[in-house]
Amino acid sequence: MSSPTKEELPRIDDCLKNELVGEHKLKHTETQEKLVLPSKTGMCIFIGF
Repeated sequence: MSSPTKEELPRIDDCLKNELVGEHKLKHTETQEKLVLPSKTGMCIFIGF
């Protein structure tokens, strides 16, 4: 079984390609950590090991 040639691979439609690789206008947001996950030690204390 051989790999397909470049010509045999499926093509992406131009309108979809432009949407995928074009410029995106997204608003800038600030991220903030809301919930801190417990450490391994904290989990051992919580479970009772």
